[in-house]
Amino acid sequence: MKDEVQSPQEEAPNTYWRWLVESWRHPLGHDPAEKWYGVVTLLGEDIVLFIGLAVASNYIANLFGITLLHHASGFTFWAIVILFVVQIITILCSMVGHLFVFGNTGGFWQYVNKVVK
Repeated sequence: MKDEVQSPQEEAPNTYWRWLVESWRHPLGHDPAEKWYGVVTLLGEDIVLFIGLAVASNYIANLFGITLLHHASGFTFWAIVILFVVQIITILCSMVGHLFVFGNTGGFWQYVNKVVK
């Protein structure tokens, strides 16, 4: 019989929800995850942000009796796209800085998950 010490295996969370819960519990911890988790989180946050802004602007417009444009959905879509592109550029700039200081990022998708977490 051998006495071997086994190192703990890094297991990826089985579901997106589990990854979110672990991110809330241990925000600075390293949890390997599927590569799409971070991108989906960014898109979800953007959509919730713009829904909140739309509700708030409609409420304020109704207080002052102002009618807003009914065709603002196209503007909202492009605003979400522009915000998402700005977020990706920011992550890439952060990744270059991290690469310069530490010499390794662990790959684009892992870095996105780390930043979004």
